[in-house]
Amino acid sequence: MLVTGGLARVALRGEITGREADELAAQLRRLVQNGCRHLVIDLSEVTYLARESAGVFFGALRALKEVEGSMALQGACPRSAATLRCLGLGRLTDV
Repeated sequence: MLVTGGLARVALRGEITGREADELAAQLRRLVQNGCRHLVIDLSEVTYLARESAGVFFGALRALKEVEGSMALQGACPRSAATLRCLGLGRLTDV
């Protein structure tokens, strides 16, 4: 994770299932609480994104919108990108 001013870049890797999603949600909330206003999440090393765990991004986006922030998801593999699009998060991805 790299934090510069109000911008945080977070690189995720491996599988993101319900178990990992809870911890990830807590970490993203802490970032926003600590002043992050713009979040870039790199998914290029994510091998599996469970549909139910992708909701973690909704929570982060909601918290960022409350402070007039933004979020972008980058590098999602085709399968993860399809999951994100299906959930309505496609506009946040670069795929």
